[in-house]
Amino acid sequence: MDNELTLLIGKGEKILYAGKPDKRCFIFECIFNPLLPFAIVWGLFDMFFIGAAFSSDQADKAAVFIIPFMMLHMMPVWIYLGGALLSFRRYRNTALRDTPRIT
Repeated sequence: MDNELTLLIGKGEKILYAGKPDKRCFIFECIFNPLLPFAIVWGLFDMFFIGAAFSSDQADKAAVFIIPFMMLHMMPVWIYLGGALLSFRRYRNTALRDTPRIT
């Protein structure tokens, strides 16, 4: 990745900064994003209904419908968790180069 970025620099340009973003800041920014409160509320709401379905008299009949439905219904939670887990890979593949502005 570093070589690819170096090839994009024009003739006469010099690199002012080359490096990676701060790892802690990058990871925390990916984890504590605006989707976090939404995913927490959505997950708690779904867990309440899953618990209510399994505490009923018809729990074995409900399981056939509830488990696949809730796995699909919890998609915002899965999307958030996937993004948070992939932030480590995204950090590894992020490289920065800064050059002076050409006018």
